[in-house]
Amino acid sequence: MKTEVKPTEKTAKKKTSVKTTGEKKTPKSVPTEKKSSKTSAPKSVSAEKKIVKASTAPKTVPKEKKNAKPVPVKKKKLRLKKSVKIALVSVIALCAAGTAIAKSISKRLSSAADDKNVIKVEIPPEGAVRETEPPETEPPETEPPTTEADPNTPFIDYDLEIDPEKPMIALTYDDGPAVGSSQEIVDILAEYGAHATFFVVGDNIDDETAPILNKAIDIGCEIGNHTQSHISLTSLDTEDAEQTLKNCDEKVYQYTKRYPQIVRPPYGAYNTAIREADKRMFIYWSLDTSDWKLRNAEKVYNVVMEYIGDGDIVLMHDIHEETAEASQRLIPDLLEMGYQLVTVSELMHYRHLDYEESMVLFNVHPDEPFFDSLYGTVYQKPTEEPEETEELQETEIQETE
Repeated sequence: MKTEVKPTEKTAKKKTSVKTTGEKKTPKSVPTEKKSSKTSAPKSVSAEKKIVKASTAPKTVPKEKKNAKPVPVKKKKLRLKKSVKIALVSVIALCAAGTAIAKSISKRLSSAADDKNVIKVEIPPEGAVRETEPPETEPPETEPPTTEADPNTPFIDYDLEIDPEKPMIALTYDDGPAVGSSQEIVDILAEYGAHATFFVVGDNIDDETAPILNKAIDIGCEIGNHTQSHISLTSLDTEDAEQTLKNCDEKVYQYTKRYPQIVRPPYGAYNTAIREADKRMFIYWSLDTSDWKLRNAEKVYNVVMEYIGDGDIVLMHDIHEETAEASQRLIPDLLEMGYQLVTVSELMHYRHLDYEESMVLFNVHPDEPFFDSLYGTVYQKPTEEPEETEELQETEIQETE
């Protein structure tokens, strides 16, 4: 049977003393929980007395001295392991990310609900009675597929309010388009809702002048062919004459996506072979203002105002500034006189003169238009249909019975 041996104070001190080799060693202390990288401070009981673990004897507690002061004991701090800390940080990060995702989804749903094709449906509280049904969804509006217009469409405004019984004329301008003067003429036509016909030269069409042609088309004007370089057709053989007309056609199409349907030969020079080869109508004139020679706005204005008549085709040149100046007065004054300003094709259409291949047209006077047909066509004025009366209606009823 083993007996407990209580070491004396002297023995305890002796056991705790350690031989040193020049360096002081701290006595062993009761181990505490380890930090992540450092060891915790030793737990002291008294400055002079320490608890020593004997190798053969069990733990002994020294006798307390009388009137000894209580030894302060440090409170243990809660220290978490590194893995636990990382886990907590990860959980917090995931919670924050989840909150951000929830806000993003809520925002997207809110914006989607504002779309015209999405209906907001409010869910009534439990037990409430729905007063109205949600509105029916409508299919989204879709625009019909756009198709390019036929480039050979005639330059005729079929919705134009034209009275065939009232006077109408066709103002025509040659040799353009030209920056400045041509633009001024188009602008005054647009201002008064009037139409005109522009016989253009292919060499004059470029990036700078093309917008003038497109605006003219947009306001209802007509574009005609005046050759590629303003060369006399009769100075060329038939093949070359036809080529210069085709070159002008392609230049117009390049910038407007439309093909001219009528031709004005430069200098009024043409022959039968060229007419038969081209097959389009050649447009002459019935009133020559000689603006190219006069170069005076007042004189050009006076010529038109003195000699103008119903169904006339007026010849001018939009490359001259004087002609543009004269047009500023002519267009509103002719309208004031009661003339309807239309394109050449519209003049024929509303006067019931059919388009004919290779025809040369000079005017469309109401009683007898002047033209030259290779096929012997003669103008026949349309007869007016008799108004139906009560007697006529009764006669038709009796005949049917």
